[in-house]
Amino acid sequence: MLRRRKKITSGPTGRKPLLLLWSMVAVGFLVLAVAAPWNRFVNNFFHPYFALSAKITGPLADASLLLHSKTDLARSVETLTRENFELARRAADTEAVRRENLELRSLLSLRPPSGYRYLAAAITARDPWLWNDAFTIDRGTRDGVEPGLAVLAAEPGRNGNTVLVGVVESAGPHSSRVPTVLNPEFHISAALPESATVGFLNAGQSSSWDGGSAAIGFLPATRTFALNEPLYTTGFEPLIPEGVLIGHLLAVDPVPLPFGNRLFRNGSVRPAADFSRLGTVMVAQVEPARP
Repeated sequence: MLRRRKKITSGPTGRKPLLLLWSMVAVGFLVLAVAAPWNRFVNNFFHPYFALSAKITGPLADASLLLHSKTDLARSVETLTRENFELARRAADTEAVRRENLELRSLLSLRPPSGYRYLAAAITARDPWLWNDAFTIDRGTRDGVEPGLAVLAAEPGRNGNTVLVGVVESAGPHSSRVPTVLNPEFHISAALPESATVGFLNAGQSSSWDGGSAAIGFLPATRTFALNEPLYTTGFEPLIPEGVLIGHLLAVDPVPLPFGNRLFRNGSVRPAADFSRLGTVMVAQVEPARP
């Protein structure tokens, strides 16, 4: 009789996958160990050739310029210069449009005081010598503009607040001239609520006054003033709304001697309007009385 031979196994069948996994890990480490030195060897071997190629390419590119005539090189430089100027102009135009867009959005958020309405106007001209003292707007008598109307702008950095820029001095059919608060000929009363007093813009000149600030005069000598104190329109002048921000107190002359004969002090005011970025303004027109 034939006997069945028993199948001989080396161990449990579960050991084969584990042994295969360890074999793969060992092979992977062996490959990394062999490949790392080989990569370093390859890089070190070919580095001089790569460096030589870079050294040759640079001088050849420079030497190729010698093949061109001076006229061609000058023409190329002129073309590149013109393109750079054009790109710079486009960038400046884009920035100007962005600022104008922000300014118009700020103006749209303004709400006129009771009894007034706003008329938008663009600044069309400025005095080249007295840039911030006066300007011309593109609105005139045909738009209802008349001398004495207040010209306002949005307060920089704060939406919804208005600041005084100037007052219409003269108006033609299509344009008007506007002296600003920095103009020495511009006179208006100014209220200082924190000091509970009133002064007059450009009525006196402080020792600290300069061209970038407005003078303030007739400040009572006995009052105490705080620097950076706000000044507002009083409403005493016709056609000018009350409570519009003019600027902030920049400096005040020292207190006079106890037995001095000075009754008033002078100071200087930093305007609230940013004249360097001013392009569009609002004319505050008095609304006609309803029947």
